[in-house]
Amino acid sequence: MKGENFDIKIADLLNHLGTDTIVFDQLTTPLLPHLTEEGIRGTLILHSVDGQSVWVKIEDLECALQEVCEQCLQPFVRSVSVESYSAKFVLDTKELEESTEEVIFPIDKKGDIINIEEMLYQAVQLQAPFVIKCEACLGKMQWEDVE
Repeated sequence: MKGENFDIKIADLLNHLGTDTIVFDQLTTPLLPHLTEEGIRGTLILHSVDGQSVWVKIEDLECALQEVCEQCLQPFVRSVSVESYSAKFVLDTKELEESTEEVIFPIDKKGDIINIEEMLYQAVQLQAPFVIKCEACLGKMQWEDVE
């Protein structure tokens, strides 16, 4: 298996049951324009299922985003940490349409390639708070709740 940017060739996992691990560092994507220079780092664990699909699990994803506090309007850096996020990549497009519970992405049939960019984006976005606040404003909010 070899990876290039967000594309990972998985032909060997489709042909033989097994598991593969990829450690990544300093990935950037236009989907997350506010990433700091350090980019995204973490580990991917790919596990073949049945010759038609592959489970991909992101572990220990870390990155930082340059944000603006919605309360005081000051810029700050928000750290993001994702312990685990999983998705299934499938050859069968019917499964993409029918799934209501699993996160599913397509496998490019021509080259047996998966693209993990959208998966990484979703993992980071799911950690976003409803209201973006810096540490100082979060601290003020906690004290206000006590009074």
